[in-house]
Amino acid sequence: AYANNEVYGVDPNNPSENHISIFEVGEQLDRGESYYHFQNLKTKNELLAESVFTPSFDSVEYEEIDGNGDTTLTKKIPPLSIQLSEEFGMRFIEADTSVYNDLDLFLEEFAGLYITTLDQHLPASEGSLMNINFLSDDTKIILYYSNNSEDSLKLEFVTNSSTARFGNYNHYEYADASAAFRSQVIDGDTNLGSNIVYLQSLAGVRTIVKFPYINKIDDYYNYAVNEAKLFLWDAEDPLSELSPISSLTITYRVVLEDNDTLYPTIIDANSGETFFNGNYNTENRNYSFRITQHMQRITAGETNDSEIRIEIIGGAVRPNRSLIYGYNPTDAEKRMKLQVLYTQIDSD
Repeated sequence: AYANNEVYGVDPNNPSENHISIFEVGEQLDRGESYYHFQNLKTKNELLAESVFTPSFDSVEYEEIDGNGDTTLTKKIPPLSIQLSEEFGMRFIEADTSVYNDLDLFLEEFAGLYITTLDQHLPASEGSLMNINFLSDDTKIILYYSNNSEDSLKLEFVTNSSTARFGNYNHYEYADASAAFRSQVIDGDTNLGSNIVYLQSLAGVRTIVKFPYINKIDDYYNYAVNEAKLFLWDAEDPLSELSPISSLTITYRVVLEDNDTLYPTIIDANSGETFFNGNYNTENRNYSFRITQHMQRITAGETNDSEIRIEIIGGAVRPNRSLIYGYNPTDAEKRMKLQVLYTQIDSD
């Protein structure tokens, strides 16, 4: 099932072709284990299916009957259907029936599917990304079969919130990225951040911002931070099909005694979305964060670092990226800035 009607990267009315290949997983996923984007599982070599398709979001009407027997017409996006090999299906028919009475035995027989796009099928240019909903009732494996009496039957293997799954993302070391991006992010030329900085989901790129001159003030008790707001301006071409990230968040660096580093969420985020914000403003084409409490803690020396990290909310499932103007771009009115309103308290 399609998760929504967004195709990221191209005109949604003219989406590009997609090529999906499906293999069987060769080892079990542990539902109690944490998996990361860089991890892989063993897979079997046999190709179970391939599908070349163009996403279609033309809704169809269907009848839906509720518990009272009332019928309503509902619009629905048709799910993608991919036919797996008949040899794969026969394994379920020929398996010892005891595997269907015990989940662990069943998972030993069938650990899962690996759904991917092979390197040779990646587009030479453009391309697109879309979301698939693995929690939908329409996402499942259906086994159709008939017995000797020619009765047609079917067996459904559904996915739900208990289904173990994770996404593996490979950016191929950004070999095809722009020269400016590679120089800044891959080669570490942070001076280039004066013009443009980058944010990308799916195990992509975060942006680090430092405030080297706002560390502890000796007479901090004579100052009260009334409001501190961080402004980030969208540097993407307004005509681009690459829609900006809808919401961001901020974490801050904490260096422990053993030099381990943590990035907890900034304290102001606990005050709620309305206060903290971080949502994309479509009219102004920018993001803003209210980080008053955090800046007060820095000036008072209550946190030992003034570095923050701008991150994407839902970056594991959202495909979007954003280009953000840096601290000294060509368009000076849209530079990244921290605005602090404070009161100097009478020392008496």
